[in-house]
Amino acid sequence: MECKEVNSLDEVIRLIEAEYSTRNLGEYKPELGYKSSNKLHAFGNPELDSKTHILKQLPEARKQELVTYRVHLPLINSQFEFDRLQLPELTDCFHSTDFSYILIPYYGKNQFDFNTDDITLAEDVVDIVMDLATIDVETVIKGGSTYDYQGFESEFWMSFDNAVEIGLIHDDEGAFRKKAGEILVAARNSQQMIISNGDFNPRNVIRLPNSMLVLIDWDGIVSPLEHHLAYPWLLNWQNKDWQRVYASRFEERLPVIKENLRMNLMKISLSRAVDEKGHNNDFADQMAEDHLRNFHSSLDGFDSLTAL
Repeated sequence: MECKEVNSLDEVIRLIEAEYSTRNLGEYKPELGYKSSNKLHAFGNPELDSKTHILKQLPEARKQELVTYRVHLPLINSQFEFDRLQLPELTDCFHSTDFSYILIPYYGKNQFDFNTDDITLAEDVVDIVMDLATIDVETVIKGGSTYDYQGFESEFWMSFDNAVEIGLIHDDEGAFRKKAGEILVAARNSQQMIISNGDFNPRNVIRLPNSMLVLIDWDGIVSPLEHHLAYPWLLNWQNKDWQRVYASRFEERLPVIKENLRMNLMKISLSRAVDEKGHNNDFADQMAEDHLRNFHSSLDGFDSLTAL
C-alpha cells in the first residue's frame, strides 16, 4: 500500500470522510482513560455514536510503526494462521512533512488496563505469545532473529547509573554491579527473538466477541521470548493471582531459559523503578519499591517467576 501525500491533518480527515463515507468524531480518548503517546482520532457515525476506524498520528521518530503496518503485518497475515491472535490491519496511510498517519479499524471496547483482575486474560496473553512464537522471524524481517545485546546492555547500565543517582541503589553498589554484569554475560548469546509489538502488555490487548484477541500498538517488531514473560508480569504488580496464573501457564507451555528470564526481568524492573520514582507521588513510590524488589530478586537468582 502506497501512502497518500498530504499537507495537514485537516486534509487527512477530509480524505477519510470522503473515501470511507464516515465522519470525524474528534480526538479519541480510550475508555480506560490512559494517555496515548500519539494523537488519535475516531471515525464513525456520530448519530449512533459508533466508531469504525481510528487514525493514529506518528511523528518522525515513530515512522517505523508505519513500516510495520505496511510491510510486516501483511506479510505475517499472508503466511500464518493463528489459534487466538488477530493482527490489526492497515486501512489507509498518509504522509505530510512532519507526520505520518495510519488508519486502522476500530476493534471495540474490550480493552484492558494495567493491574487487571481478569484472570482469563492471563491465559489469553500466553496464547498470544504461543501464536507469535510460531512465526519464523527471518521471513518477516531479515536479521530480526539476531539479538541486539549491545543495545540491551547499554540501556541497562544507563538505568543502573540513574538508579544510583536518585538513591534507589546506594549500599553495596559495587557488589550489585558485579552480579548484574555476571547475569548479562550468562544470557548474552541465548536470547530467542520472536515477533512482537514492542509494548507487550494487557493494555494493548482487545478481546473480540468471537474470543479472538487483537494485539495493537505495533511500534516494534521483535523482542526476546523471556521479555514477554517478564514485562506483563511486572506491570500487573498489584494482582499476585494474575501474576501467578500468567507465569505458571507461560513457563509450562514455552521454552523459558532461566538465565534469559533473570536478565530481562533485571533490566525491566530497574528501568521501571527509575521511571516511577520520577513521578514523585506515593502510588508511584509504592510501584517503584515493588519493581526494585524484583530487581534484587533477579540479582539473587531464581528459577521461576511462579515462585516469586
